[in-house]
Parts: sequence; C-alpha cells; structure tokens
Amino acid sequence: MRGLHLSAARPDATLIRERTDNTLSVEDITGMLNGTRVPDWDQVDHLVGALHGQADTIRPLWTAARTTSPNAAPPGPPGFGSSLPADGFG
Repeated sequence: MRGLHLSAARPDATLIRERTDNTLSVEDITGMLNGTRVPDWDQVDHLVGALHGQADTIRPLWTAARTTSPNAAPPGPPGFGSSLPADGFG
C-alpha cells in the first residue's frame, strides 16, 4: 500500500478520504498506509481506487497479508462476505 501511495504522489489522508466519498476515515487510511491494520477487502478496494491503483494487482497481496498478519481481523464463517473460492483468487 505504501508503494501505491508513493506512486500516487503521496496524497494526504484527508484528500484520500474525499476521493473515497468519505467511506474511509482518516484513521482507517493511515492505519492501512502504515501497515498497522489489515482491513476487509471493501476498505482496501476503496483505498486502491482513491490511489488510482488496480484492484486485481493488489488483491493477491491483500490475501497474503490477511492470512499472515496478527493485525488482521479474524475471518468470518466460510463463504461469509466473499464470493471468492477458498484459495482467495477468483
């Protein structure tokens, strides 16, 4: 996420929040950019869009981070909140 942020000319969290139509808070954004939080895919997708990135490039990285990070929220029940197969790729 930091690389994507850098390639987007490092917009501040307030501008990113505006680009997401206020769907993300400044705290959400800074947590994601600092690597202190691994949020659900919807939040990451909003951030990627605000930074003009490509979600299909980022999603495998997010999946890997989600399965290895102690900061990631515990996964929901199988099939909950995702239409992806168990391997995380669609």
